[in-house]
Order: sequence, then C-alpha cells, then structure tokens
Amino acid sequence: MKQAIYKLAASIVFIAFACGVASAKGFDEYGISFSYPTDWHITENSDADDTQFISVEKEGIESSGMVAMQTLNKIYDIDSFVDAYRDSMANNDVFDDLEFSSVTSGAYGHYSCDTFSYSMSVMGIPHHGRIYIIDDSDRYVIIMEQEADEDRAVNATGFDAIRTSLTLQ
Repeated sequence: MKQAIYKLAASIVFIAFACGVASAKGFDEYGISFSYPTDWHITENSDADDTQFISVEKEGIESSGMVAMQTLNKIYDIDSFVDAYRDSMANNDVFDDLEFSSVTSGAYGHYSCDTFSYSMSVMGIPHHGRIYIIDDSDRYVIIMEQEADEDRAVNATGFDAIRTSLTLQ
C-alpha cells in the first residue's frame, strides 16, 4: 500500500512539473497588486503627476510576452489618450501593417473596461496586442498585453495569472 501511495505522489509531482506549474511572484505598489510568473520581471517608474508605469515581461531575448500598466490621472480625456496612443504607434518605424479594432466594452479579470486590439508586424514577425482601460474612481488604469503571434501558447499562463489576480485599491 505504501508503495502505491509513493508512486501516486511521484506521479502527481511529475505531472505538475510536466504541465509547467511554476511558483509566482507578487507585485503590490501604487494601489495595484497582482501575481506573475517567476520567469517574468518587473520594471516600474513613477513621475511627478502621479502617473505610474509598470511593465511585466518574460525573461530572455527570445521571449515576446509583455503586460504594461499605466495609471492616468482623470484630468486627461481618455478618448484623447486612445487617439494619441494610436498615433504614436502609427508613427513608429518599427511597426508595419498596423491595424486597430474599434473600442468596445469588455473585462480585464473581474474589472469592467473599455478595450481595443491591434495587430502589426515587428521586423517581419506578426504581433498582436490588446489595450484595456479601467475606470478606477479617481484614475484610469491602462493595461496593454502584447506578444508575437508565435508565442501565444507559452504566454497564456502568464497573462492569465496577472489578469485573474489583479486587484486595484
């Protein structure tokens, strides 16, 4: 009986590692908290007008997964932000074949938001992304997920971990 239990336990451990179960790190600053995979890293910046920027990216040059978050004071008009964002991407020489969807209502984790998607080519590699705009009482929280199309499957777990664990205070 003990041998069967040991084999079962070993099988569970093997399956967990084979399925890519990884521990998570946590982020908790600026009234934003979330979990992210241990093989991703954080870059953060804050400026004088209470705008925070947080980037969570996969490690390594061969990786393309990124979630960027920015807070935006509500003194700014969100439609102007969307137009400026689209213009800045359209004027970037690195992006080719850039296309945007219309802004629609959606959700990021358990938060209602406005959202739009985009697709482009970066150095000949197809990429896609989505922008989420969450109205969080006195600020907007703008979240961008972006990746190469070829990395969708490997990035899904990381994107989902951040999306489902996000809490705004």
